[in-house]
Amino acid sequence: MTFAWLDYDDSYAGIVEGWLDEDAVRFTGCDDGWTPFIEYWLNDSETALGENFFCKIICESGSPVAVITLALHEGSLTVMEFIADPAKRGRGIGSAALRELLQNGSAIIGMDFVSAEAVIYPNNAASRAAFDKAGFAFDRAHPDGDALYYKFEKASLCYCGHDCSRCATYLATVNNDDGLRRRSQEFYREFLKRDIPLRDISCRGGRSDGAFFLCKGCPFKKCCNEKGLSSCGECENQCGMYSDYREKYVNKCNQI
Repeated sequence: MTFAWLDYDDSYAGIVEGWLDEDAVRFTGCDDGWTPFIEYWLNDSETALGENFFCKIICESGSPVAVITLALHEGSLTVMEFIADPAKRGRGIGSAALRELLQNGSAIIGMDFVSAEAVIYPNNAASRAAFDKAGFAFDRAHPDGDALYYKFEKASLCYCGHDCSRCATYLATVNNDDGLRRRSQEFYREFLKRDIPLRDISCRGGRSDGAFFLCKGCPFKKCCNEKGLSSCGECENQCGMYSDYREKYVNKCNQI
């Protein structure tokens, strides 16, 4: 993984408090500061740290760059707050960390989940862009118009972590969209030097029986099935082949 995900403790309180500039306060529930916020949840009678509530310090190259709080209920993960170091904003750290959480959540929090949700202020364009890029999709708006709900369904990920819900080939198939088929065809022509007929641009998802013909012999699917894993991200001993494939291709190719 790109980041180190450390358990939060009081030694980080001052660091996180320093990240709460005007923008962070305006777009989070930390109006009174970080310490009252985290203490409230840690002392809540229905909150069990490490079971249904998680607070992680996200580090890049050994230095803290963000903090995230998460709640887990019946297999659904809620991103409660995500606060980044102001000096690190605008570098794509937010979307990269969220994407890593979705792909490797069981290793990061020690528990599996099937979906994730986040509530974002409508005027928080940066957060909306970060969650979009990470793989979340707009789900609904609050009736009062003061909040937007973004959702992620884990079932859309292939064994390798590729997000089917953003794949041009998959979307072309499920939406019967010839424009997307041609876009996907052009991608394979330029990227893989394969001239694939439009009729063969078809995929019902990497986990389905109707997977794209180039993915029929997927080694990651075979390995995961043998090990009883839902994805390579759950593997404690990730192989070099997967690491190389993830770095070069996963959610970087033919995505909408």
